Amino acid sequence: YRAAVLDMSQVTVRGIREEWFALALPRDTTIWQLKELVRALRCIPRRMQRMLVGERLVAAGDTLASFAVDPLTVTVVQSEPSCAHCGTRNLTLRRCSSCSDAYYCGQLCQSFDWREHQLTCRSHAAGVPDDSG
Repeated sequence: YRAAVLDMSQVTVRGIREEWFALALPRDTTIWQLKELVRALRCIPRRMQRMLVGERLVAAGDTLASFAVDPLTVTVVQSEPSCAHCGTRNLTLRRCSSCSDAYYCGQLCQSFDWREHQLTCRSHAAGVPDDSG
């Protein structure tokens, strides 16, 4: 039992203006899994979440154990989608049909971004976390 308690991290998840909840999670919990919890508890789609520890943007594959602080405070920043290639923000963006996590202005931006996106797209479609947050 004592070993199980030592393998836990105290995590406070907060929005920009307020604290939402505090959790005790296993230290091997990934940011991807934490995003799933936020999606379930706060109805914020995973792809709209950006998570910060201090001022550092965290990656989906980071584990809670990779941060030197305990208790850990994670700030969730909601962001509107932007084109994964050029960064344009507008209402007519289209999602990648395979993973639904990347947005594009159109086919041209999607084809330019494919070399990089294919590395994470296939893992998203298979349900495996990546490092893109």
